[in-house]
Amino acid sequence: MGFVDEIWYLETPIQFMTKAFALPNSLNADEQELFRRILNTPYFWKHKAIHSANSQQKVVKMEYQAQRDLRGLIEEHLLEYWDKLIDDELTEDDRIQLKTKGEVIEPYGKVFLGLKGFTCSIDVTVLEKDKIKEHLTSFIEHLDENFEPID
Repeated sequence: MGFVDEIWYLETPIQFMTKAFALPNSLNADEQELFRRILNTPYFWKHKAIHSANSQQKVVKMEYQAQRDLRGLIEEHLLEYWDKLIDDELTEDDRIQLKTKGEVIEPYGKVFLGLKGFTCSIDVTVLEKDKIKEHLTSFIEHLDENFEPID
């Protein structure tokens, strides 16, 4: 059974997204634009809270990161707006709704990274090894840019 046979049973929007993630170079210009619009629409994606904490473990910053892969896709939301997206018939109310976060996932645990004066906290509910590595790299770059030795 080939790739196309494996996704054939899926509903059109899910079939489209599966193809777009797996074979992005196979999309024509209109499909690439549709995929870009879907990726940039918060309502279609699960969101994960990302916390940064200081050395006393007090949260000093919290932001939400969309999980933009097939596991983070909220299929019901995409199905709800699919026809309007395809026909470019979104109302102003639709556009307002689509700007909201689809679903916020509460963290199951954290990875704390800390040096004196600064701690980075990574929630590990949804993030995978490559995302953790990305956050670690960012943390280290931040330290390199902002490190001042204490005399």
